[in-house]
Amino acid sequence: MASELRVNTLKDASGNNSVATSTVAEGTIKAWGDANHSADSITDSFNITSINDDGTGTKDYNFTTSFSSANFIGNGGGGGNEGSTGNSRTSATNGVWTSGQAIIIFHQVASGGSVAVDDVNAYTMFIGDLA
Repeated sequence: MASELRVNTLKDASGNNSVATSTVAEGTIKAWGDANHSADSITDSFNITSINDDGTGTKDYNFTTSFSSANFIGNGGGGGNEGSTGNSRTSATNGVWTSGQAIIIFHQVASGGSVAVDDVNAYTMFIGDLA
């Protein structure tokens, strides 16, 4: 039989450092992914079922459990092959998200600007309220 614990505030073992349970529930990462964008595959993840290729550097992240709306945030980073230098990446969004999907665009930062790239190692995280 499943049990349920209902509390308003959490404290450490000495009774100090209290935090409201709403802060814990609302402040945690609700989805994250470690992906190989070159192969369009997920290496490891939480609450991400798959990624789709939308062109060089652009990937759709599909969630197992949707967010309550499209009003959530996400960010990512990555790099090229392990051990390579000069592979710093930035991420941006295309602004067209749904509660069940986010689209992330990865760019390689270079001295002359940036170009969209499919990273071997791409990392993302998403925060917001789940449905």
